[in-house]
Amino acid sequence: MNVKNKKVFVTGASGSIGKYLVERLLVGGFDVVVLTRNPSLSYSRKVQVVVADILEIDKYKKQMCNCKYVFHLAAYQNIIDKKYDEFKRVNIEGTKVIIEALKGSKVKKMFYISTTMVLGNIDIKNNYVKSKLEALKIVKNSAISWIVIYPSIVVNLEIKNKNKLLNFLTDGIPGGLMMRFCHKNKKYNFIWIDELVESMFKLIKSGVVGKDYILKGRELGAEEYLKEAYFRKGKKFFPWRIPIFQ
Repeated sequence: MNVKNKKVFVTGASGSIGKYLVERLLVGGFDVVVLTRNPSLSYSRKVQVVVADILEIDKYKKQMCNCKYVFHLAAYQNIIDKKYDEFKRVNIEGTKVIIEALKGSKVKKMFYISTTMVLGNIDIKNNYVKSKLEALKIVKNSAISWIVIYPSIVVNLEIKNKNKLLNFLTDGIPGGLMMRFCHKNKKYNFIWIDELVESMFKLIKSGVVGKDYILKGRELGAEEYLKEAYFRKGKKFFPWRIPIFQ
């Protein structure tokens, strides 16, 4: 990819998508600056790491505005948290400070990572969805050069569940236990992390400012998903099911 000033700023760099994206940017020859609260974050190649909270804009504004591209992935998405405070602080207020800081900067494209959960039948009782919807409005009502990306259900097979028993029962497959419960033919749209990140990478060059990009994968039933996930992990799939919804 022949792009001048190949400097990219990434928020949420320690997250599931962020780690993959940073590595892909490095392989693509980009200079990468990451925002993280994790000082021990490491990558395969040299990366400039800024350790700060998303609201501490004075600690990273200069580095961000000196980049040509910004990927804003930082988000709070603890679905079991019933309080709205942290969703509002990170997802809404965090987006506000970034938008404000980018006004008048030379950043060519700011990629805001949303979710397909804000499209169609919206569950406004879901704090994550509610906050992402509010943040989306902030982005779209701004005067910066934004591009919005809506991933569907992202699957990263390298993430292990912190619960050792659950990790054992699911063979490390995200959603592995839930997929044993639900109807095996009910369809979900999954996108594998490597496919998502590759599509995001291509949008650096092809993405049009002011446009939305819905990044989906394949429609898979529960059993189809498990078969492919096990195949990708190099494990044998045993089609046992918990006979509640068949």
